Amino acid sequence: MLERYEAYKDSGVEWIGEVPEHWGEPTPAKRVVEARKNGNWGEEPAEEEFGRYCLRAADFDYGKLSFKPRETFVRRVYNDSVFDSICLNEGDLLVEKSGGGEKVPVGRAVVFRGGFEAGYSNFMERVRVNRKFVDPYYFFYWWTSCYQDGRFVPFFTHTTGIQNLNTAALLAESYIVLPSITEQKVIADY
Repeated sequence: MLERYEAYKDSGVEWIGEVPEHWGEPTPAKRVVEARKNGNWGEEPAEEEFGRYCLRAADFDYGKLSFKPRETFVRRVYNDSVFDSICLNEGDLLVEKSGGGEKVPVGRAVVFRGGFEAGYSNFMERVRVNRKFVDPYYFFYWWTSCYQDGRFVPFFTHTTGIQNLNTAALLAESYIVLPSITEQKVIADY
């Protein structure tokens, strides 16, 4: 169990409320994001067991905030330069940026925990954070909290009945409070 901090201050952001006094000021989330990249669906492999893993929102096990078993992932064929541009690193956040629906709105995310080589589909976006400022798992829990509280709804657009998430606007207009990296890791581990 984490100990209560000695002193708190108002964060200045209504939904955040009070934060420990020694934490920094809320910062736009875009300032801690190093890179964003839309996915690619690739081509159908000649045989199912060939090609590279391509992760989709359908592969999210949202109850466990992780992915379903690897043997359920589809494989797609990519040329090397395309795959290099969408290859995932441990700690990358994968966001469902297009799709969703009334019961499961767009914006769900899962952190890629590594262990195998994979890309991701065209309905997804990779958000890679700058680890000098934010722990990827802390960022993931911040993202999930915002999603579950419905704070992403203003950033939805609709085209032909499909929800789309304007990630650029969301990151520019959403704030995150950043304790030290050490504290972020303790919080995320907890």
